[in-house]
Amino acid sequence: MSVETYFRILCVIFAIGMACFLVAGLVTGRTRVGRRMVERRAEPRIFWGSVGKAAILIAALAATPFLPPQSEALPVVFLGLFGGQLFEMLVSGIVQLPAAAYARAAQPRPYWRWVAFQAVIVALLITLMIAQRFTATIL
Repeated sequence: MSVETYFRILCVIFAIGMACFLVAGLVTGRTRVGRRMVERRAEPRIFWGSVGKAAILIAALAATPFLPPQSEALPVVFLGLFGGQLFEMLVSGIVQLPAAAYARAAQPRPYWRWVAFQAVIVALLITLMIAQRFTATIL
């Protein structure tokens, strides 16, 4: 088996594990965001942003075995990762970073800079995937 096949198998294993995490969060109404637990009733926007991010990443990971053999799965995984992060930023109104968190209401300029940065990455990944689909070379 090739390295790409092993990567796709690993993606499916991660998708199953994350699906268990997602189901547990939906059943209990609590999920972990950063280093703290978030309750659905107390902070619904942060909760649903986190759940949506996990669902987008799960969809990207679970789609990897269904891609054509000649296409690479890594752009799809990165698109799920960055797309999910962008979704969480837009829904919750907070950019969660290891160094600091930027809230849309309190710090609009840094918040929108990070959102724009993530949106550019998502657009570049989509462009890469379209180019890969039509077997065009970018470089």
